[in-house]
Amino acid sequence: MNSTTSNIAFKGNDRLLFGIIMGVIAFWLFAQTTLNIAPDMSRDLGMTANSMNIAVATQPCFLGSSSSLWVG
Repeated sequence: MNSTTSNIAFKGNDRLLFGIIMGVIAFWLFAQTTLNIAPDMSRDLGMTANSMNIAVATQPCFLGSSSSLWVG
């Protein structure tokens, strides 16, 4: 088994940057939607405003971890 190295220069792409931007946009849209319908959601679900805030704040943890596992 021969190990050789090549002198090919690294050529990156914007895949990571695109993923970060799309993640921020997705969270922003989710947070804005939840903010707009929060009174109706809390009334229907019987949740307090504090519980709704916690739900919106913990959403990036689950979304970020699941999307990073999905993307690879």
